[in-house]
Amino acid sequence: MTINIGGIAYTSEWMQYQLLEALFNAPETKGRFALSWIAGAETSLQGAEKRILEEVIEKSKELKETIGTDKEWRVKNTTQEARNILTLLDRLNNGVMNGAANNAVKYVQMNRRGSDLPLHAYDEVDAVAVFTPNAMHLNYVEDALRLGKHVLCEKPLVVVTDSYGKADRRKLDRLVELNEMRGKNGTIVIDAEHYSYKVPSKIFFDNIEEMVAKYGQITRVNGSLEEKDNPEKDRTKKLLCRENQTGLVLDTGVHILSLITGIGGTFGDITSAAYGMFPGYDVETSAHIKLYASGAFFRENAGVTLSLGKFIDHYRQQKTEETKNLEFVFEKDGNETTVVVDYKKGTVSDSTGTTWDGHHKYNTIEYVNILNELYECIAEKRKPRTGISNSIAILDAIYRMYKKFPVEQHIDGGVYK
Repeated sequence: MTINIGGIAYTSEWMQYQLLEALFNAPETKGRFALSWIAGAETSLQGAEKRILEEVIEKSKELKETIGTDKEWRVKNTTQEARNILTLLDRLNNGVMNGAANNAVKYVQMNRRGSDLPLHAYDEVDAVAVFTPNAMHLNYVEDALRLGKHVLCEKPLVVVTDSYGKADRRKLDRLVELNEMRGKNGTIVIDAEHYSYKVPSKIFFDNIEEMVAKYGQITRVNGSLEEKDNPEKDRTKKLLCRENQTGLVLDTGVHILSLITGIGGTFGDITSAAYGMFPGYDVETSAHIKLYASGAFFRENAGVTLSLGKFIDHYRQQKTEETKNLEFVFEKDGNETTVVVDYKKGTVSDSTGTTWDGHHKYNTIEYVNILNELYECIAEKRKPRTGISNSIAILDAIYRMYKKFPVEQHIDGGVYK
């Protein structure tokens, strides 16, 4: 079975770096997917081709300015993005020159509002991959589901915002409606929460039943995502501002919470939340959250602690390294065992000295793993680990947190102005 897929918003860096890489170059997805078309705002194929060339030129400038600097780690990503969109340009031309030639890709124009596609585009595909800005996501998801198409949604559905960039609880109601629609027509919607598809996460998911059988139920979870970042980056400044109301918990906390819902966890009461702000921002850039989780693998009301931070290299007097890990504490017969999912090291290990393996089964490009999950869910008619139901649970927990502990009343050591 080959799944024909359409890609919406080809200018997204995540599409260029991750999705196109997974479709064009990963042997694991070969024969499983075929890119039928890409969609953009340009009114013609020629306009799209010009935009692609402009993107390549910009990436060349970025490479020139990056090599030999402390940002040189970006070289691999930028080179890969440029290579993939040049391959896309070649396949678009192949479609014009040779019609239905092998690997040919068509171009589809979005409408002026950028919120839907011509109906004939959906006739040519089995699934769509949505890479638009947040505010447009749910429109495309709804159109695809209404027409019986499967969906891969790039940004976590939980951070979908309205046309003003504001995340509000009305999105939760719409997600519930879309989930009911999905249930009726049997379509698959996979929320591409990429941390859930990193290799350590996949290994953890594969072994959770054995861990519970061996070590008992989960009694506590400690999650830490503390990152260095550029506080002047436009995207970050736009996201972490009061106008958007999407601070750090919606930006990065979803990664920790998705690991919990990915093993069937649900969220109970939020018991505390304290926020910090980096100068120049008016929504949290650090956060410490405590709440409860339950589920088949959890002891009832297992404690969950989240420690989140951005720009730690800027605001901490004592410099510390980034932390990106989750600790799951299991208990059996009074004995505790801690399993650590460490994204910096790329490992899953426990306090008994056991290292859980499985790296050979998965790709370090998360979208290879995401596409394979989508394929297998469609073939086996099963729900993905990161489906709409998971997004609803996470969104509900985060909005309950913000309602119970408003940012402006719970700034740790600062005043909300």
